[in-house]
Amino acid sequence: MESYGETLRRLRQARGMSQRALARAVGLNPTLINRSEAGDRPPQGPAEVAAIARALRLTPAEHDLLLARAGYWPAVFLEVGPGDPTLRAVADALADPTLPAEVRSALRAAIENAVRAATLGRDTAGARPPAE
Repeated sequence: MESYGETLRRLRQARGMSQRALARAVGLNPTLINRSEAGDRPPQGPAEVAAIARALRLTPAEHDLLLARAGYWPAVFLEVGPGDPTLRAVADALADPTLPAEVRSALRAAIENAVRAATLGRDTAGARPPAE
């Protein structure tokens, strides 16, 4: 699996942007971008990854991939936040080892159907494919 630095380098190069230009766009010293790509420096937090994603004009899926490589949750989870009671209740239920697998599977299906109905059939699952 690609590291954060390897992923950052690949995405930056795919857009034809130099380390210096990226650093300038994000407000970092170019040495920090170089060290990040070399694997010697992790990002300071998800906000730094978001700034890089904006500067590189990454797709939501690419942004989530970069977040995952840095060890962070996808952007939508960061936006909702850990204090969201609904998200917490769903996570608790899906992680509950006392619930049979078929109950957890039915819960997943019910949630997917509710999301589909609430979004009028838009393909929200395809908007941000899971990180590799």
